[in-house]
Amino acid sequence: MYEKLIQTISRRDFVKGVTAGTTAAAIAGASVIESEAAAPSSEVFTLDRPVGDKYSQYLFTGLKDTLSAMIPAFGEPAPYFRGAWQIPGASINIGWQVITKPNFMEKEGHHHLVDEYFCFFGAKMPDIWSSFDAEIELCLGPDEEKHIIKEPTFVFIPKGLHHNPCNFKVVKKPLLFQAIHLGPRFHKIMNGKEYWFEGPGRSMEGWKGHPW
Repeated sequence: MYEKLIQTISRRDFVKGVTAGTTAAAIAGASVIESEAAAPSSEVFTLDRPVGDKYSQYLFTGLKDTLSAMIPAFGEPAPYFRGAWQIPGASINIGWQVITKPNFMEKEGHHHLVDEYFCFFGAKMPDIWSSFDAEIELCLGPDEEKHIIKEPTFVFIPKGLHHNPCNFKVVKKPLLFQAIHLGPRFHKIMNGKEYWFEGPGRSMEGWKGHPW
């Protein structure tokens, strides 16, 4: 396909146009590329490889999670990946949460023994920028320095760094919040106490006494 487009402009239109002392043909050739590239492809490609199940243990489809039903500001259902108990050996926990209304999600700060990342995006794809209409207050560091987020933002939280409170202060359009925790299960240390959580339907022993 790309070879055809290159030939369309270089061999027929562009050279001809320049030889004739005009740029019209070159511009026309460029418009051909634009229109052909924008046209949806009717071709369907299938990999010429055998289907098997030797590595199927590394695929997980049970992402639909009921945790969001516990928090009214979250859209539901929401996808979560809960780490090593879902795929043995995995060292990541990820939640994809759609925030639909203001919500003071984490009122107390804490830290982790692993790195963590936060993503704040507008929830309407593919344009996460124009669909972002929110204001979030996020605190970082032991002195809880406040940062105000008003546009799509990616946050790196190194292991050991105190972070939160996190306040979704203004939410005028649905907001996609993603927390990426690089551990086999979600674990935090808050006010000197350890908490861990593996999702709905699992033991809540490690979450006893956790302030919501």
